[in-house]
Amino acid sequence: MVWLKKSQKHDTKRGFIMSMRGELISREYQSMVFVRDDRGGEYVCYAKDINNKDHVSENEKENCLDTSLVIGPNW
Repeated sequence: MVWLKKSQKHDTKRGFIMSMRGELISREYQSMVFVRDDRGGEYVCYAKDINNKDHVSENEKENCLDTSLVIGPNW
């Protein structure tokens, strides 16, 4: 990735850099799964970190993010 100086922030390369960020974010998002625990809580986990793609165990939650912390419990 190329970092631009403040004087270059309106450079034509900026579109290319933003595009790379989008591709990286897309790749990361595609490697994640949304799963539920025994109480119905929703978590986001990397697929490689859990055994069952439909359920997250208590131990596996350590590697996941509780979605209610991000968007709130009443989304």
